[in-house]
Amino acid sequence: MVSDMLSHIRYLKTSQDESGCAIAATAIWALCAEDPKQRDAVRVDGGIEALLSVATKGSDGKRGGGRNAAMRALTLVAAHSEVNKTCIAEMGGIEVFVGALEDDLTSSKVKAASANGLCVLARNSANKTLITQAGGLEALLRLTETAKSRESLRFAAAALRNLSSGNQWNKMALATARAARSLVRLVATAVADKDNAVAEESAATVANAARTADDTNRLRLGEAGVIGPLVNLVSSDEFSSSCRAQAAGALAVLVCASANKGKLSVAGGIEPLTRLVVSGPASCKHEATCALRNLTAAKLADGDESHQAARDTAAIVRVLRGIPALVELLALGAEPVRASAAATLRNLTVIYKDAAIGVVEAGGARVLARVLVLDSSPTRATIEALGLLRNLAFDPRCRGAVGEEGIISMLLTMVKRNPPDACGQLRELVELALATLANLLAKHRANQLAFERAQGSSALLHLLKSNDLTPLERQHALGALKNLRDNTGPDSTVSSAAGTISAKIRRRAPPNEPAALCPYADSGPDGDGVSSASRRSTVDDICSIADDASSEWSATNELSEEAKPARIYIDGHATSC
Repeated sequence: MVSDMLSHIRYLKTSQDESGCAIAATAIWALCAEDPKQRDAVRVDGGIEALLSVATKGSDGKRGGGRNAAMRALTLVAAHSEVNKTCIAEMGGIEVFVGALEDDLTSSKVKAASANGLCVLARNSANKTLITQAGGLEALLRLTETAKSRESLRFAAAALRNLSSGNQWNKMALATARAARSLVRLVATAVADKDNAVAEESAATVANAARTADDTNRLRLGEAGVIGPLVNLVSSDEFSSSCRAQAAGALAVLVCASANKGKLSVAGGIEPLTRLVVSGPASCKHEATCALRNLTAAKLADGDESHQAARDTAAIVRVLRGIPALVELLALGAEPVRASAAATLRNLTVIYKDAAIGVVEAGGARVLARVLVLDSSPTRATIEALGLLRNLAFDPRCRGAVGEEGIISMLLTMVKRNPPDACGQLRELVELALATLANLLAKHRANQLAFERAQGSSALLHLLKSNDLTPLERQHALGALKNLRDNTGPDSTVSSAAGTISAKIRRRAPPNEPAALCPYADSGPDGDGVSSASRRSTVDDICSIADDASSEWSATNELSEEAKPARIYIDGHATSC
């Protein structure tokens, strides 16, 4: 076989017969397809240079067969080999492929082979920039508008997808007015023609182009009208699940820009995304959940359209029974899916008041307890789950159900385990755990008793005395201790100490701005199983730190962290063709 490969390469180097060169190039392609090791042999024996020579000879009309065979062989040699991709680029292969696309006389078959070659070469990070510098990106965009075969269109779309993956320069180039219009036409054409392959590649290209640090590209693509065709793609059962998943992923990234949320709502995209979460294919659920998460993450500064889209999303999720479906994803999904589901539920509990009850009725408290066990390290799923727990505990109707799942002990374990000098996600985990504890202890005697039995006061006092808490963490820890005021009755020593903290906080509140104090529950009878000696020790410690109490404390429910595209959609790569 090695001798066969060498003889074919020698023939390409010495022969001027085009039909013979086409046969030799086809034979090289077949040998490489049969034995992948032969691809490196082609490079070592000078075959790349010989194939490039055939690919550039003569006019397309007379030598199309040879050019097509040589380009197919070069593409296969480049596949799955970074060394070969680099070698082909260094020998001028990129210019050969781009030149074939730019030549109006090039046949449709050769253009398809050229687009396929660029698709494979673009999987190398250095080649992405070289291809664009050689005019390849613009040539591919023109091919999407003029392609005479479905094969050419599919390879062009795949090449654009790879060029846009992980290359900021190419992302910006695809968001220019002309390029954005071409992408919109590409998606719309694929939807109209029911072309799964082109639709999937073009949707992935849009997602890649939109995945940038700021909203510039997302806004440009939204203004170009790409949201409508993507919604049509998500809505249609005629497309494959992977195709619809790419479209949902693209919409998830696009709606990170507040202005696009209203566009998606007007285009009717909320309902099909919700239906994907509720009853769609399993492969679509994560991307659709990410889209719902971003739609519901409306901040005060986002504007009326964004807030209306968030309310519309919450209403549709409620009607279509999306909360039980999200709880199921929280229970059964992989870590990224759990994170997205928890974040979406967390946002919904802010938008309408009965969402928390819906989460609990769907078994959310039990599921969240399992998530904390599975993801005890500070993963995104843990943090979003704690944020959801904080919001559930803010609703008095849900505190009992949350406390019954042993979550108080888990939260205390998290607080004790993480070092005072923790940073990043560990710091965020501690802050959310303390806020959740504070909310669970408000007006709920059973939770207060569970907290005391778990020696929660001692744990929080140790933290407070360490002076290593951030101001916000300190507020939550003090709030939790303050909410123990109704633990043993109005005349108890614990009640008096907590009242001292409350009084000091009130005195320190800014003028004309009441302190945000957690409401107190009715006092209950004594005899809670906590020894009086333990209570006395706690009282003394609480009084000793009361002077340091912050002037404000609030553990209200809150939205998930503002969506970041990098956490939502990972650049995709087209498979080598």
